[in-house]
Amino acid sequence: MRATTEEVSMRRTVANVMTTKVVSVTAATPFKDIAEALITGGISAVPVLDDDQHVIGMVSEADLLRKEEFREL
Repeated sequence: MRATTEEVSMRRTVANVMTTKVVSVTAATPFKDIAEALITGGISAVPVLDDDQHVIGMVSEADLLRKEEFREL
């Protein structure tokens, strides 16, 4: 019996799609540097770390685009 695409998709885990070379930033990282990291890394978001290397948030491409929208107002 052949597995359907849906059945195969349901068996996939995060390990199948996650990025293992994690690029992170701090709350003080300039937006320009984050944009460059996203482009260079071929990723769409980065975790934001505090001084103890704990995740305190995420910054995505969409976040950067929203910031750019408000810059023009």
